[in-house]
Amino acid sequence: MRAAVPVLLLIGCGGAPAPTASPASPASATTAAPARLRLTAVPRAVGDRFDETSYDHYDVMVDGVHIVELQEFRCSREVRAVADGAVTEQLTSYHHFHVEQRRDDRLAIGPDLSGHTYRVAVAGGELAITRDDGAALDPAEHEQVARDHGDLGHPMASTALEATAWEPGVEVALDAAAQRRFFGEEASGTATMTLTAASADTVTFAGGNHRRFGDGVEVIATGTFVYDRATLRLRHREGTATLTGAWVGRAERRGDIVDLPPP
Repeated sequence: MRAAVPVLLLIGCGGAPAPTASPASPASATTAAPARLRLTAVPRAVGDRFDETSYDHYDVMVDGVHIVELQEFRCSREVRAVADGAVTEQLTSYHHFHVEQRRDDRLAIGPDLSGHTYRVAVAGGELAITRDDGAALDPAEHEQVARDHGDLGHPMASTALEATAWEPGVEVALDAAAQRRFFGEEASGTATMTLTAASADTVTFAGGNHRRFGDGVEVIATGTFVYDRATLRLRHREGTATLTGAWVGRAERRGDIVDLPPP
């Protein structure tokens, strides 16, 4: 599977300039304007620890080949270095890891990272990956760990939420700069976020995007994203995508992140 596909559902939070809200119907003179919500992102700090669970499933036809891929894992992460609001080094311990891909009738099982701990750092624009036990990594193992750490060296995507005074139920279109922050590449379509709920602890957004890629793949995706209200750190995300064009099929993704107290 190409690396871009896991990112398609990650409509988290982009960056400046601020997104623009869709026009709303004028309020009557006797109707109070809805309360607007401003949010502040708190970047990760050295020593932060959190647990993550993730599930990804793809079922697509590519060049006449039926490809079904499943990846699921459970891990603990610890931030070891930060720079300019981005995590640049992380220690990740996998408690469970399973990846498999079926191409027509051929099944391939990927490397099992369960029980292993990896130190991953951004170095010269690349990821430097080492096993905490000093063992050498084979290419397939390296690829899986790198795939799971593509966000290292980038600020939290949710920092873009700071730029908007959010009004519940109002869909906000993300401009090209925001989409670069969300997807890690130039804008190739449209993307939106809508604040759907806010409590004392969390804020919930509905996201959608319609993107087109140069290799003839078109993706329409929707998702739900729950952030910690005080820090804008992601707590839960789930979404589905429909792929057409050069690839035809569906993708599904969900995950949860739980912050841990200091040891």
